[in-house]
Amino acid sequence: MFAQRQVARAAQRFSTQVRGQAQRRLASTTETPFVRERRHVKEHAGTTTKLWLKISL
Repeated sequence: MFAQRQVARAAQRFSTQVRGQAQRRLASTTETPFVRERRHVKEHAGTTTKLWLKISL
């Protein structure tokens, strides 16, 4: 009985981990408008930082 519970819990945890990894992998392959906007903001922040560094020195 005890071993059956352990196996059942381990199988449930394993399936949850696999499902989570698959969902993350699928979600990362598509570029949504949110992802595009976030990437644009990061690029803009990087160039702005470089510009202000040059201006201040």
